[in-house]
Order: sequence, then structure tokens, then C-alpha cells
Amino acid sequence: MYQVAPSASLVRRTATGNGGNMVIREHRPATAALSDAARDREVRQEIENFLNALSSYPDRFARQPYVSFEEHLFIVTAENQVSAGIERRRSYGR
Repeated sequence: MYQVAPSASLVRRTATGNGGNMVIREHRPATAALSDAARDREVRQEIENFLNALSSYPDRFARQPYVSFEEHLFIVTAENQVSAGIERRRSYGR
């Protein structure tokens, strides 16, 4: 069931059992905290990470055949986040 919350965002209420007690939890959409522009940047970065991992996986597999694509994607994503953090720190120092 969806209801309009005071902040005009959608809230989903779910009931779960807890040893005979009823527990009500409110779930707000993750995008409620992010602006549309920030969410757009995040999605674009995820797509870029996936495409980079997809194109570089054959070389990784040739060197390390036991590394799964999922592991490779995680590594590529982490490397991109580290390099993005370094770039942000460099730009703040200017």
C-alpha cells in the first residue's frame, strides 16, 4: 500500500512478524534523497563501469581465468572510484 507522506514522497509500509508482534517499517525510495541530476550521474557512471569491465574482461580472463566477470566488474568499479577520488582532490587543490 502506498500513501502520500507529509513530504509528498511515496512511502511504502510493510508489516512483518516479530515473535507474534507486528512491526511496521517505512521504506522510502532511494532516489528521494538524490536529486535527479545526481542520480543521472550515478547511473551513467554505473553504465560506464559495466561497459569498461565488459570490454576489458577478455584480457583479464586470459591472464586470470578463475576471476569471474562479477569480480572483475567489482575491481573495475573500485579502481574507477579511487581514480575519481584522486581527480576530485586534485581539482580542489587548485
